[in-house]
This record gives sequence, C-alpha cells and structure tokens, in this order.
Amino acid sequence: VLIRGENNNFFYETFTTYQSLHKQNHSDQRDHPWFGFEHFEPSRYVKIIRKLGKKYLLGDYSRKTIQTLGFKEIRLFNLFNSQGADGKKNILMRKGVTPKAELLAYMKYLKELFPDSKTIFLRRKPSEIAQSGWWKDRNIYNSQILCEDLESFQNEFANLAIPGHDLCLDYQTLRSQDMNIIQESIYKPLDLEFKHHQAKKALGKKLTHSQWNQFNP
Repeated sequence: VLIRGENNNFFYETFTTYQSLHKQNHSDQRDHPWFGFEHFEPSRYVKIIRKLGKKYLLGDYSRKTIQTLGFKEIRLFNLFNSQGADGKKNILMRKGVTPKAELLAYMKYLKELFPDSKTIFLRRKPSEIAQSGWWKDRNIYNSQILCEDLESFQNEFANLAIPGHDLCLDYQTLRSQDMNIIQESIYKPLDLEFKHHQAKKALGKKLTHSQWNQFNP
C-alpha cells in the first residue's frame, strides 16, 4: 500500500484542461479559427493523464510491488473557502460554476481517470480544524466564517460518496484508536490486510510540520 501526500492539486489542474476539451469549437475548414481542434480528444487525454499520474505517484516504486496506490489532497476546500486561499482570491474554480457543481464534476472526473478507485472523505469538527496549527497562525481568516465554510464543504461528502464503495470517515474514529472499529470501518471496506501492530504504530505517530498541541495522526 502506497498513499502519497499532497501534490499541489495536480489532478485538479488536469481536470480544468479536460473540461476545456469538451468545448464544441472546431471545424475541418482551414480558414476556421478552431481548425483541427477535433483531434484534441478527451478520452485520449484521460488515458495519458492516467498513465502519467500513476507514474508520478509510484516514483521509484515498481507497480508490481504496489497493490494499492493513492494520494491525499485537502486543497479542494479552497473551492468553498469564501475568504480565499491564504487571503487571496480563489483561483481554483472556473468562472460561473458553483463550488458544489465544481466539486461534483471533479469527483466524476477522478472516477473516470481512475476507474474503480475509492475515495475516503474525512470529516472533522470545523472548530477543531480552525484551531489546528495550519489555520491558527493565519489570522487573516475570520474563524466563524472559516467554520461555516468547512461545514458546507464537509456536508457535500455524503452527496459525493458512492454508497457501498467510497468511505465517509469521522476523525474521531482515528482518534479513538479502537482497533476493532478501525478494522471494520476502514480496512475491510477497502479490502486491505489488517495488521494490528502497524495500525497502532501509525496512529500513534504525530505530525511535526505544524505546531499542533492535540493528537493528530
């Protein structure tokens, strides 16, 4: 199992390109401004990005040794962040598209990009997130608005998750370190081998990239 960290929203950036390929602006006439655009095929593009994405995620690992491959991404919250990413105007979203519609379209794209892939949506109390090391030192944000935006973002998870396929996981499940619950709610649905010692060790490790005072595996 190889789960990578964030990648600067690489796959979202490929999604915006994918969306542009669906515009019906082309002609076989040489004097037409869109001459030749019919060759920019979305399906061919998806195949190329799928191959490239897997290569990037694998890095130095061989595909033969990795049975489960994935990555983490939190930057999609910026779609719902009404205060802007780091206080700047939100540049993630296409013009004229609502955050909900954009998130739904992107998740559909990911399912096309990686067929049969499973998404784990992690929920956590917005008030706890707002007090985390990442947000706490960014005093450019209004805490109440941040919590409201986080709540709106997380409320969409249930609408996006495919029943019986994707997972909507509560952070309290990880914090509890109840191995029986973790095995039943995470490992079994993902069809992963459960090793009690390894799971316990991973959950007991704290992050060091932020000055968090509370337990955060």
